[in-house]
Amino acid sequence: MRSAPLLLVVAACGGKAATSSPATLDNQPGDGRLAGAPTACPPLPALREAVERHWQTTFGPQHSIDCVPGRFGEPGYLLEVEVEPADGPSGDDASPRAGTLILAADLSRALLDGGLEEIPWGMFESYDTAAQVHDLDRDGVDEVIDVWSSDRHGEMESGLLVLRVRDGAFVTVGTVLLSSDNAAAIIPDDPASPAPRSCDSTWQIVPRDDADVISVVSSWSEGDPADGSCLPPGTHVFALVGDQLTEARP
Repeated sequence: MRSAPLLLVVAACGGKAATSSPATLDNQPGDGRLAGAPTACPPLPALREAVERHWQTTFGPQHSIDCVPGRFGEPGYLLEVEVEPADGPSGDDASPRAGTLILAADLSRALLDGGLEEIPWGMFESYDTAAQVHDLDRDGVDEVIDVWSSDRHGEMESGLLVLRVRDGAFVTVGTVLLSSDNAAAIIPDDPASPAPRSCDSTWQIVPRDDADVISVVSSWSEGDPADGSCLPPGTHVFALVGDQLTEARP
């Protein structure tokens, strides 16, 4: 989904999308496919009706709802919602709106309400996000892993934002930078232009004896790894310990 409602809850930014489709939890061993957790989302019309009812609003044709099923204290659906003005960024309508909502499995009530907020067009069009859920610490409650990317002013970046769901709110437990490239921001022969930088990573969730961890393999093709734009080259493993995503042994 081209959007950033989850990032909006933590730090205002956004994007746009056109469709919504059912989603399923991944099937990695040990990933916490919990008893009673939904495996697919309801049809889009049912989701739209439930979201409009909860937020007491009516969406126009330019809207999208991305849905991820999981367990958030009880079975439910993580919804990333976007509403775009009909006349787009060149019109006089209000700014686009984006928000995050977790609804109970019967769609009757909210387990978390991040609100539906206006965001600037520039941020709306510059960020992409795709939410996943995974019970990293196997405590019976799914964590939310927001895979985000941005492209602003010639700087392309991506990363992971990991959140707990607790008492009707998100708790940020950690971030991991995955990639960075500034080639489009470099002006030849300009001494004020930044030094070239290009790094990239792959990541996966790996089961261990008592929990699942995030494994990241980072590589650099240009630039100084010490600048912190990505992880240093090599394999890095992150485990959820309490409310902190902590680097662990590879």
